[in-house]
Amino acid sequence: MKSLRTLISGAFVYGIGDVMLFGIGYLVMIPLLTHYLTPEQYGIVATLNMLSVFLVAILQVGLPSAAFRFWYLQKSAESRKSYMAGIGVMSVTLAAGLAFVLLGFGRPLWEAAMPHASFGTFAPYIVWGAVLQVVIGYKSVLLRALDRSRWFITLDVLQFITMLVAVWYQVAVLSGGVEGQIKGVFYTQAVFAVISGSIVFGICGLHMPRTDVARSLFFAVPVFVTGIVSLLATRSTVLIAQRYVAGAEVGLLALGMQIGYLLQLGAGSFEKAWQPFLYSRDPERARMSLRAILRLAAPAFTIAAMTLALFAPEIIHVASSPDYAEAWGIVGIAAFGALCAALSSIANGGLYYATRSGASLVVTSTAAAANLVLCWFLIPQWGIAGAAMAMALSAVVSLTFMFIAVRKIFDRGLGVAPVFGTICLGLTLTVIVFKVCSLAAGHLWLVWTCKLSGIAIYVLAIWRPMCYPALTELLRSSHDRVTEVEATRMLSTKRT
Repeated sequence: MKSLRTLISGAFVYGIGDVMLFGIGYLVMIPLLTHYLTPEQYGIVATLNMLSVFLVAILQVGLPSAAFRFWYLQKSAESRKSYMAGIGVMSVTLAAGLAFVLLGFGRPLWEAAMPHASFGTFAPYIVWGAVLQVVIGYKSVLLRALDRSRWFITLDVLQFITMLVAVWYQVAVLSGGVEGQIKGVFYTQAVFAVISGSIVFGICGLHMPRTDVARSLFFAVPVFVTGIVSLLATRSTVLIAQRYVAGAEVGLLALGMQIGYLLQLGAGSFEKAWQPFLYSRDPERARMSLRAILRLAAPAFTIAAMTLALFAPEIIHVASSPDYAEAWGIVGIAAFGALCAALSSIANGGLYYATRSGASLVVTSTAAAANLVLCWFLIPQWGIAGAAMAMALSAVVSLTFMFIAVRKIFDRGLGVAPVFGTICLGLTLTVIVFKVCSLAAGHLWLVWTCKLSGIAIYVLAIWRPMCYPALTELLRSSHDRVTEVEATRMLSTKRT
């Protein structure tokens, strides 16, 4: 039970921190940017931020994920610290070298991906900001591995508050526009990279990479490729859409998908606590835990997706200026796509537990290919709505193939039908509620009653057949078992 309490408390702490980040980022940052930037400028900011995410994934080369997984395979606390310091030194050195290569030879790729943003103006901030983010990432890995969730969240919240102030000063006070937003983010990254580096090397010391880092590389390379392909599957839609739609519509698409992907916030909070819990289990209990968690996460995230979809008009009205009002239709589609992506990411823990990151790469590549094909077909026909549908459908493909892979490699008893049934029920109720609300347009109290009733009906329908059995199974799987060696040691101590 101790491990379950750790999982719950960790998820709670990470969740509180991410809720604080939500309050700062989405209730303050979005109104700030939408007030001072036009939809076209917001679209440029969104594509630059998306490019930054891609660059961070490229420069990390999958090593933070490998470091976190292999941390638990080290034999002693001292070897863990020297391992973390060594892989951190190697990763940051590699990232800096790749940054010089990208700045020296990356202009053609930049101009192909970002025709509306100058290479000379923005590239140095984006590329070196990605290097700084690699340094910050190792602080996060170390604090999670040491179960210092409160430190982790405190530093993340401080970083986001600092970034908010810096962006506000650059955009609102100095009227810096798009360039001001990028500068504000970069200056914040520079400050917290220094803090993060001090934390990592202060705790672990300064060590050169060890020979066992090679094992991490074999694990990291498929994880790295999987991460890049995953971004293509879920986040490249905005980059592709700018080829087909006007700049203002790209801004609407980016805002709608950003709010719809709030669901990823909750999934990310849970995963930060879920991965240590899963990796510390023996194989049988890990399988039981994964089944139970998926059957609990599916209805929980579906409720969140329904809430975002049903109240999207109100969220857009409060969080942005009137120029962005039409973005509410994107939110619901993006929310259910994020739901499938979140469940796929949780299930992927089974493949990483079995150190089969190559299978994860195959699944993610399939989803990325589906996203590219769907974008090619749907965006010319449906515009930004087609872009959102392409992202959502590719997430469904990812979830389907991920379940097939996990069942084959990790757990043949994993139930697929209950999870998909839960999602389909939530989606069906959402569509029905929207139809009813369209008939009651103009009566706000009646519209809100319909929306809340739809969510309540879903909760009542899903609790007994889905949530209660899964919670019982999770409790059974979380009892901490005393190993034979520990039992012998305890018995000999008692005799002495």
